[in-house]
Amino acid sequence: MHEWQYVDLTPTLFWGTRYQVYSRSGDLLYIEDSGNNQRTEFFQLGGTLVAERTRPLTTESPVISYLHSDHRGTPTVKTDSNSVVNYRSRLMPYGAPYDGIWREGPGFTKHATDEVAQLSYMQQRYYDPVSMRFLSPDPIAAGADSFNVYAYANNNPYTFVDPDGRAACPGQSSRSCLRSNNFKQARSGGQNVQASAKTQAAMKAGARTVAVGSGSEEKLAFTAPAGDGTEKATLERNATTGSDGKGFTASAVPPTDATGVVHGHLAESGLVDKAGIGDAGPLKAGGIPNAAVSSDGRRVGVTEVVNGKVQFRMIEGRMTPTEVRLKQQNLNTQQTFFYEDDQ
Repeated sequence: MHEWQYVDLTPTLFWGTRYQVYSRSGDLLYIEDSGNNQRTEFFQLGGTLVAERTRPLTTESPVISYLHSDHRGTPTVKTDSNSVVNYRSRLMPYGAPYDGIWREGPGFTKHATDEVAQLSYMQQRYYDPVSMRFLSPDPIAAGADSFNVYAYANNNPYTFVDPDGRAACPGQSSRSCLRSNNFKQARSGGQNVQASAKTQAAMKAGARTVAVGSGSEEKLAFTAPAGDGTEKATLERNATTGSDGKGFTASAVPPTDATGVVHGHLAESGLVDKAGIGDAGPLKAGGIPNAAVSSDGRRVGVTEVVNGKVQFRMIEGRMTPTEVRLKQQNLNTQQTFFYEDDQ
């Protein structure tokens, strides 16, 4: 059962009507084109495109093809059921095809490509891979990390991917990284609280330690230097746990050398934190990043502040579409706690 975001009705160049339907998280689900008498559905596994099913509108004779994506989420190879390659697509760093052939459907970083206009639709606005610029300004105000409101991914497509046409965020999609979308530069102190590579490694290694499983209380650990140049997550056995109408909690006084927090969420919470300052609390109070672990210990996401913007970044696994929607709401609330005039 999909949660529809909206339907885009676009006339074809010569005749007919084309419907493009997206999920609430912005992924293209299917295209129905009366001009070509064709409907194409797209399927994902773990947030990655894996297949498409095409059939005429008037029959039930589908053709299934398999999609193979690169590290940025761009489908670059299509094969049939016999593993025969139907096409290979090589894109330049900013998304323009090397061979000049534009293909309708999911393209650069999985965003919908308009082959007639030769543009990418990135939910909030259209992007031109040739000029390497968006056609309209970023709906989020320019900040210290990206002053040009028309630039794509901070002018660094090797490191960043723009998940929805707004401020760049490390990760391949909104299921990998989210930032608050109500950031106000004029009110920000430009804080930076991020998990280092060593801290991230300790958070992932300690995920099973704090994973709640089928339990009813959150678990909490702190990461700190281990003495051998690495960091280690140590379970806090005296943590205070509880719950209220807004969610579940676990708290403790961090050791003086703590580099981060890692805590386990209950199964019913997923990776979504308590309303209010929630998982951004340790950033505000102690200046350390806070990682949340799914109940099975397989997914880990860390709450950070980057140049004043609150973000939630997956360092293991991906968020579900529902988590994306709810986390975005929480991040927007948490952002208000990091304005200088509110301190």
